[in-house]
Amino acid sequence: MAQGIVIFSLVALLADRLSRRLMQNARFSLIMHIIESLVYFAIGISLIFVTV
Repeated sequence: MAQGIVIFSLVALLADRLSRRLMQNARFSLIMHIIESLVYFAIGISLIFVTV
């Protein structure tokens, strides 16, 4: 159990450092915002056409 906590904590810390470094890149940040917008748009469209 302790091994799992340590491993997942290390993965989370590395992901945080990597995301901070990548988001400082203006081009990468713009691309991520566009992708995020498209995902939200797709979710919105799918909610419109959902039948209950």
